[in-house]
Amino acid sequence: MVLSDVDLLAALESGHVQITPAPDMESQLGACSIDLRLGDEFRVFERARTAFIDPRNGINWDEFTRVVTVPEGEPFIMHPQELVLAATIEEIALPADMLGRLEGRSSLGRLGIIV
Repeated sequence: MVLSDVDLLAALESGHVQITPAPDMESQLGACSIDLRLGDEFRVFERARTAFIDPRNGINWDEFTRVVTVPEGEPFIMHPQELVLAATIEEIALPADMLGRLEGRSSLGRLGIIV
């Protein structure tokens, strides 16, 4: 079952679903979704320096990525064929009887940006 905007508001008000910081419902609430925002820190993958990564030995992210912190109000520029990891500003807590889905915006998908 997909929750409607009314159901989402009720779940947030009751504490059944928790989002921190609280979203701006006027701009982030959709018909059956809540838009999340990207944070200011991005991890950009560099060209591979090794033939493979063995996760059994632990992963040192600094060996093959660089962290880019974007000042507030500035854009993050992603170049073609770049792989970038990012986190949302919001943290979400869901109960055991609920499933959440994170999907990209279709407008970004048409540009080749996949979430």
